[in-house]
Amino acid sequence: MNKPLIAIYSSSMQSGKSTVASMLVKRLLAYRMAFAEPFYDFVINVATPFIGTVDETKAWLADERKDKGAIPGLTVPNEVDQEGSDVTLRWMLQSIGTQWGRNLIDRDLWTKLAERKALANLPIAPVIFDDMRFPNEFEMIKRLGGKTIRVIRPGPPRGDTSTGEGLLDNHEFDYTISNHGTLQNLEGEVACVARAIKFNNEYPIDHHRMA
Repeated sequence: MNKPLIAIYSSSMQSGKSTVASMLVKRLLAYRMAFAEPFYDFVINVATPFIGTVDETKAWLADERKDKGAIPGLTVPNEVDQEGSDVTLRWMLQSIGTQWGRNLIDRDLWTKLAERKALANLPIAPVIFDDMRFPNEFEMIKRLGGKTIRVIRPGPPRGDTSTGEGLLDNHEFDYTISNHGTLQNLEGEVACVARAIKFNNEYPIDHHRMA
């Protein structure tokens, strides 16, 4: 029997989604995946010669330079942007993921790739997607019998809300985790969800990890 398939969503950036994913990976001994993984790898390969090293590019992707850092030596073509704007890692990810992948190749390109990779790993370990954002990603998870988790954090929306954030707000999720307190509070909520997922999937519980 396959292990659990899980996808995490939040309508706002900086909600703690990545932290929740890390906690679940540890508790479920899961394999962590991302729908955006293929084009993240592509962007790293393309941007690194202009930024410096692979580690430097990954550092840019992990902080505010992802959205604001102009990649040296690159400019958006005039036919795309008449002002010839700077190229950022965010722009590269958006243009490859949406303008190229979803709009020019196949609307479900990234979910089809993700599904094949997930199915190859599910007989071995649980799989957790930490970046679900689009309806077709949600549909794929549910079609495969997976569980969906929404992470909410009180307060105004954070970060860029124009890149697909919020598209699943009206969907019904299996579990909701509220990131409104301390890290210990969040760990407790994640522990409850992990326990429920294990029971619902008749997945053997590691009582030492769940303690």
